[in-house]
Amino acid sequence: MLKYLFKNWGFKIIIAKDGKETINLISDNDYDLILLDIQMPIIDGYGVAIWIRETKKSSVPIIAMTAHIMPAEIQKCKDAGMNDYLTKPIDEEKAVELFNKYIPKLNIMSNQEKQSFVDLENLKRIFGDEPVIINEFLGQFSTHFPSEISQLNTALTNRSMEQIYTLSHNLKTTITTLKPNSSLINPLLIIEKYKNIEPNWNTIQLQINTINESVLLVIEEINNIKIDLAKK
Repeated sequence: MLKYLFKNWGFKIIIAKDGKETINLISDNDYDLILLDIQMPIIDGYGVAIWIRETKKSSVPIIAMTAHIMPAEIQKCKDAGMNDYLTKPIDEEKAVELFNKYIPKLNIMSNQEKQSFVDLENLKRIFGDEPVIINEFLGQFSTHFPSEISQLNTALTNRSMEQIYTLSHNLKTTITTLKPNSSLINPLLIIEKYKNIEPNWNTIQLQINTINESVLLVIEEINNIKIDLAKK
């Protein structure tokens, strides 16, 4: 998940396979931020963090990655010198918040081009950690999505509120699968409000325009994920 997010944000990243390799890398290089899995083999995340603070004497921001969120565990991370923590599975919005906090110059996802429309962890919860199945779903979505948007625009041209509602409702279901809190859901909810009342065509046009502007970004993001999944 994080590897994909970093690529999407344009980060240059170095991945170590264990705590010993992590220390060797940090010995020879300086980094803007360090993520430490507290359960790394050989030397765990606590040991690496203590080495960074006490031996290298570095104040680089350190974020722990842990499946445990008990107060004692959080305090242990702080005692080892870590600045903050991310729970697993990784919550994308929390990751964005922390990276912007500790590396403000990055300003991650500050514009539409870097907005995410796919929550890979959500897809794993639905389909299991099955790259082939997820890839198949994403392939089907990227095939049908542009066509459905085209139909939505045609329905708008024809002022067919019944068809607009049906298409919007179906799109909302599929987009929610991609990402439950997708920014594309709200425009569809606004459109759906006009099912049983007099349509405000200007408002509906604005919502559909918002969706139109996102189509290429959605497909690009899906294609990048499909490439990464195909390597697994």
